[in-house]
Amino acid sequence: MTALKRYLKNIYLLYSILFLLVAVAVFVPYFVTGTSLIWQSDGIAQHFPALVD
Repeated sequence: MTALKRYLKNIYLLYSILFLLVAVAVFVPYFVTGTSLIWQSDGIAQHFPALVD
């Protein structure tokens, strides 16, 4: 059982590291360029009336 626990711990560690690398690769360009994932008026015609009701 000790080998299984060590294997699972390594899997979680590997997954966490890969997740962080992917998240950095996706979000750093937006941070560096000062842009956002959402445009200023993106979806306002659709979502604003739903929020008002």
